[in-house]
Amino acid sequence: MDQDRAREIVQSERLQTEPEYFPFTKEAVDAIADFVTQDPERTLPSQIIALLSNAVVEAWRRRDEAMPDAIHVLVDEEIANIVMYPEEL
Repeated sequence: MDQDRAREIVQSERLQTEPEYFPFTKEAVDAIADFVTQDPERTLPSQIIALLSNAVVEAWRRRDEAMPDAIHVLVDEEIANIVMYPEEL
């Protein structure tokens, strides 16, 4: 992600994250990092990309429900957990 553009988005939309984590919160990044390192298969780039993509899609779905006018929705720890542990739903 272009950090200048991320900074613009975070500031203009008053998102509760730092540009280096956008479109995630720091807590979501930390949770995902912990999850990935718990199993060697999860460290495969294809697995990490799939996990991050699924999290972004889940955030986008929630935008429609909770914030129909929102442009960007952050992947927070709750969304990360839903994607990482779908069997617990």
